[in-house]
Amino acid sequence: MRQFEIAIRMLAVMSNTLADNNIHNHKNSKQYSLNIVDNLQGNLDFMELITTSTLEELLLLGFGRWDEELILIPLWIFPFINDGVKLYSFDGEVVEKGKDEIDTDFRFGCMAYGINIVSINSWRDK
Repeated sequence: MRQFEIAIRMLAVMSNTLADNNIHNHKNSKQYSLNIVDNLQGNLDFMELITTSTLEELLLLGFGRWDEELILIPLWIFPFINDGVKLYSFDGEVVEKGKDEIDTDFRFGCMAYGINIVSINSWRDK
């Protein structure tokens, strides 16, 4: 199964969990959501996802095209990004997941950080 298909299924599970929390008003909805994310950990290989998916597929998953060089990351996928991955902000800051503090504030579903398209293409060539 391709990583894109796994990501689509994970997104469906997470969306249904959110809907379930809203409909049934679970007392411990934050813990319930964290348990879902914990259970999904290890199912998605972020590096494989971004190197094997087309730009159109990434956009369907909620990634956002900032400009010709930067694809912004949807907030839902942030917990599944491997430590050590370099992320680029739209204002030029470069951070490393797991090492640097990363602001997870988001607008229109995407964080202020993303993946550089040149980096994706170099990873694909390996």
